[in-house]
Amino acid sequence: MIRKTEIILQSILIPRQQDETGELYYRLIGTKSVNVEDDRIELGKGTILSTQTYLNIFDSWAWNRYTGLETWKLRLEVEGKLYLRLYGWGKKKNLLFEEIVDADEMMMVEVKFRQSYEGEMIYFEIEALEDTILYQGAYLADILLEQKNPVHLSVVICTYKRKKELYQNLAVLKNSMFFDENSPYYGEMSIRIVDNGEELPNIANEYIALYHNPNTGGSGGFTRGLLESRKDEAKYGITHVVFMDDDVRIQAESFYRLYALLCLLGSSYQKEVVAGRMFRLDRRYIQHTAAEIWNQGDVIHLGSEMDMRKEEALLAMNQKLGQYAGWWFACYPMSFARQETPLHFFLHCDDVEYGLRHGGNPLLLNGIQVWHETYENRVSPLIHYYDQRNSMIVNTLYQEYQSEKELFQKWFFRVIYDTRAKKFENLYPTLVAMQDYLKGNDFFLSHSSKKNMRVPRILKGWMALPWILLQIPILRCRIRAAYQSYNRQKMFPASATYETLSDG
Repeated sequence: MIRKTEIILQSILIPRQQDETGELYYRLIGTKSVNVEDDRIELGKGTILSTQTYLNIFDSWAWNRYTGLETWKLRLEVEGKLYLRLYGWGKKKNLLFEEIVDADEMMMVEVKFRQSYEGEMIYFEIEALEDTILYQGAYLADILLEQKNPVHLSVVICTYKRKKELYQNLAVLKNSMFFDENSPYYGEMSIRIVDNGEELPNIANEYIALYHNPNTGGSGGFTRGLLESRKDEAKYGITHVVFMDDDVRIQAESFYRLYALLCLLGSSYQKEVVAGRMFRLDRRYIQHTAAEIWNQGDVIHLGSEMDMRKEEALLAMNQKLGQYAGWWFACYPMSFARQETPLHFFLHCDDVEYGLRHGGNPLLLNGIQVWHETYENRVSPLIHYYDQRNSMIVNTLYQEYQSEKELFQKWFFRVIYDTRAKKFENLYPTLVAMQDYLKGNDFFLSHSSKKNMRVPRILKGWMALPWILLQIPILRCRIRAAYQSYNRQKMFPASATYETLSDG
C-alpha cells in the first residue's frame, strides 16, 4: 500500500507591523491600500500584492536540487474578489497560472505547479478586484512517507549574562509548534542552554535543559551543549545540532523551514551543514552575510551588506558557495557532531575551524536566518587578541600559510596596518597573540580559561610599537618550532575529551 503525506515547505509570512522591513514580506502595486493584522492582510480595491520578496518567494531550484522534488503546490486562504497569478521568475518571467476567485467568505485555493527551468523561483500576485483578505498561505509538497527523513533538532544556546535576550528567544521557541502537543512538530526539537555565567534558574521542561558551566567562553559553552546532545541522542532521536547565539533575534519560521528541508534532503546532501543568514539588527532589511569564506582570516561575507528588499538581491541568493556557517545559526548533522568536537578557542574562530574541518559548502535557503549585532559594534582589545591568536592557529592547521615566514609577515603587516590607522589599542593584544601562539600546540590544548588582558600602562597606545620592534628577534627565533607543533592529528583527539567542561 502506497502511503503519502503532506509537508509544509514554507509558510507565507505576514509581518506583525508595517515598517522598513515590509518589502522583505510583500510588495504593493496600484492603489497600495493595505491593512495588516496579526493573522491576515486586507487589500483595498485596486491594490496588487506581490510575494516576489526574500521571505515569501519559493526557490524551486533550491528545493529541487536539495530534495529531488519536482512538483509542489501553493495553498491560500482568501476572501473577496481577486485575480490570482502565479509566476516563475529567473532568466525570464513566466505566467504559470491565473484565475479569478470570487469568495463571499473565506475559502481555500490550491494551485499545483512544477519547475519550468533551472534557477526558477516562484511567487504569486493577488490583485484585489474588490476588497480582499489574505488569511494565510503556504507552499507544500505531497511525499511518500518513506521519503521523509527522521529529524530532531538539538538547539544549543551558549549564554553569558544576557538573560533578557536569551528569554526573548526562548519565548519564541516555546510558543512555536515544536512545543504544541497537538502539532506534528511536537517533540522534534529539544533545547540545551549552557549558562557560562552560572546564574540562571533551572528550567522544568521535558524538552528544555539548562546547564551551569564555568566561563569557558563561547567555544567551551557550545562544546558543553554538544556533549550533552551526544548523551541524549538516543533518548530524543537527535539527528542535528543547531548552534545559536543567545543575543540573536529569531522567528519560528526559520526553524520550520529548516525542519522541512532536513526532512526531505536527498542522500547526497544529508551530511551537509545548513547555514543561517545574518541580517543586521540596526538595519533589519540588510543581509550582513549569507555564509562565510575564511580567506586567511580576512573573511569574505557572501552577499555582504545587501538590501534584501531589492529584486536583484533575490536572484541566485541560495546558490552562493561558502566554506562555513557562523554560529549565530549553524545546523550540523549528528553524524559529524557525534565524532568531532570544537577546539577550545574560548572566543572566535571555533565556528571557522569546525566548519573547515567539516568541509563542503553550507546549504542556504531564504527564510533561514537571524538578526544580530555586527562585529564592528563588539570589538575590544580582548576580542582583538582572540581574533589574532586563533586566526594564526587556524591558518597553520589548514595550511593557509605556506610557511612560518609567511605567517610572521602577515602578523607584522597587521602591526603596521593598525599603527598607520592609529588603532593603537590593538598593538599590545596583537603582540600577546603572537607570544601565546609561539607557546605551541601543547600549551594551547592545556589552557581553556579566559585570557587576562590587562595592558601595562607603559605599553598603552603607540608606546607598544617600539616594544614590539624590540621583541621581533626573539619572536622570529621561536616561530619555526611553534609552527610545526600545531598538528591536526594531535589536536583533534585531544580536544574531543574536553573534560573540564563537564560537571563532575
